Amino acid sequence: MLTTHTMDLSTLPAAERFDYWQELVSQNTAPQQVSSAHADDFAGWAQLIPLGRLQLTSFRYPSLGTRRTSRLIRRGDPETYQLALPVTGESAITQQRHETVLRPAADFTLIDSSRPHEAKHAPDRPGLLAHSVTVIIPRDLLPLPPNKVARLTAARLASDKGMGALLANDLLHITRHPEQFRDVDAGFLARRIVDLVAVTIGQYLGETGTLPGEVKRRALRDKIDAFIDVHLDDAELTPQAIADAHSIAVRELHRLFEGGRSVSEEIKVRRLERCRRDLLDPTLHDVPIYAVARRHGIVHNTYFSRAFKAAFGMSPREFRNAAFDA
Repeated sequence: MLTTHTMDLSTLPAAERFDYWQELVSQNTAPQQVSSAHADDFAGWAQLIPLGRLQLTSFRYPSLGTRRTSRLIRRGDPETYQLALPVTGESAITQQRHETVLRPAADFTLIDSSRPHEAKHAPDRPGLLAHSVTVIIPRDLLPLPPNKVARLTAARLASDKGMGALLANDLLHITRHPEQFRDVDAGFLARRIVDLVAVTIGQYLGETGTLPGEVKRRALRDKIDAFIDVHLDDAELTPQAIADAHSIAVRELHRLFEGGRSVSEEIKVRRLERCRRDLLDPTLHDVPIYAVARRHGIVHNTYFSRAFKAAFGMSPREFRNAAFDA
């Protein structure tokens, strides 16, 4: 499992919780002033996931205000960008004379640690906790001109569509399921996150053309992988259909998959894995095997039986029977 540090402040005496939270925020983001209407009994929860030089955080808290002043910046500056995603609650951010109210689960905002900023967060209703997820990236890792990135501080960046949605899904999945990854995966996850951040921000700046070719290729492959997952139930999902949907030539699509499984093999493997999962699901025990295959885009029974046996060592019927007879 990924190295993960989790703190539940309810385990501390009430009088110590807010001071602990202030120190936690300043150490793991950037030194700042922290305030809360709930400082006397602060019910906070924090998750920190280091990914190489990146850090992923997931915070839950009652009302919270943060303020990073010029004086605090002079005292210490980690020179980072924070891309923050409010998952629930009401959030507002001010930086570079931009003041923005964010839509929960629909907007990112970008914060530059080298510039003063203020933020306010509150839950949707009294008694609940607000929830935010943030990725902290050293400025030198983002392959975009800092003077141009500065235009987007405190702006609303969509997290519910396009490349922003891919990025948001990744961040939320990692924080919700760190047990699905290993420490050796941290470098790969960091590169993927930086690529998606660069492309997401670059699109707003009109700078995607200046990104390194490898960054653009990896980001396009991520987008195509997500497209395949969404359309696995479509029997007409072919390399040509995928290429057309992304306005690229089929030969370019195949180059993106060089060094691993081919496009067609990737589609087959993912379909078979979903069929395997469904055949193990007791709630689907009465669904005919041919219907399980069709719900994942496989329409030929003989092909499905042969491919499944080649992948898992037994026919779909034998596999299901073995699972439920055990």
